[in-house]
Amino acid sequence: MGVVSTRTGRLRQAVASRTGTGLLLPLLLFDLLVFVVPFGYLLRISLSERSTGAYVEGTWSVEGYTYLLEPSNTISETFLFTLGFGVVVTVVSVAIATLYAHAMWRADGPLRIVLTAGALVSMFAAIVVKLFAALLVYSPDGVLNGLLVSLGLVSEPLRLVNNGVGAVIGQLYIVVPYSVLAVYAVLTNGVLVSDLLLREFDWPAAAALAVVVTATVLGGLVVVRLVLSRREVTASE
Repeated sequence: MGVVSTRTGRLRQAVASRTGTGLLLPLLLFDLLVFVVPFGYLLRISLSERSTGAYVEGTWSVEGYTYLLEPSNTISETFLFTLGFGVVVTVVSVAIATLYAHAMWRADGPLRIVLTAGALVSMFAAIVVKLFAALLVYSPDGVLNGLLVSLGLVSEPLRLVNNGVGAVIGQLYIVVPYSVLAVYAVLTNGVLVSDLLLREFDWPAAAALAVVVTATVLGGLVVVRLVLSRREVTASE
């Protein structure tokens, strides 16, 4: 009976392993066709000789990479500008989103609804509408410059469009709503323990929630570890 049970258990493990592999195959095939193969082809083209055509078959060269480093072109400057632009937009976007999302999290009743609606409306608004609104607000004769000049804070309108500052502002109009919702989702679920502990002074509930979250994370790690161990045993047999 023991031998039969062992064989039955091994057969079930083999069937489960094959089933899992069968479920993963479509995903692996998708990744292969959509990501790996196109990137491999792109890498191969980048290592061919430069010519007037798109690709010279059978040639191998690093001319494409050396061209990127030549001081005669502006590719390196463009790349550095794009990298710096992305860093600036990311930092400013996260800062604005954190403040806005924190205000949403702390607000109650109608104020929270208004703040949430503002983020959602901005997110679903068309890009053309956002950029047109930015021009109305930040152009030399726009609302913001008119207010600053009328208050005497500046002597002449600030240049906030058609330059680097305008590009950052336009990009922020696009990405900030998504950042706000992402940060708000974290605040409403990863900070609930702190809310129960410091705001409502419900220490038992806060401690219970912390224990449940910790146990869930540890339980997930244990399950993953057991699954990997069983696969290793099955593969060794």
